Amino acid sequence: MERQVVVTQRFQRNTHAIHRYICEAFSKRAADSFLDRLLHKIEQVSHHPEMGRPSSVLSARSFIVNPHNLVFYRVTERSIIMLCIFDMRKNPDKMPY
Repeated sequence: MERQVVVTQRFQRNTHAIHRYICEAFSKRAADSFLDRLLHKIEQVSHHPEMGRPSSVLSARSFIVNPHNLVFYRVTERSIIMLCIFDMRKNPDKMPY
């Protein structure tokens, strides 16, 4: 069963910030490629919600978008809530979930 994907404001802010950074540091094409990869992974999760790795927080899961970004999400009976994107180059002790 495909669940509805819900995106939090934090997730939206993270996504826009990463896209903007990639545009400025590399190119719009690279930034758009990041978004395509992210959307593809979200689509996969909507069909297979348990595919992500369980997080240290009982109700959260995660998946890797690329070597630098980890997405945290929560699965409910009817939806999948995209919580945030974490930059894995930062201190892992500050991982939110």
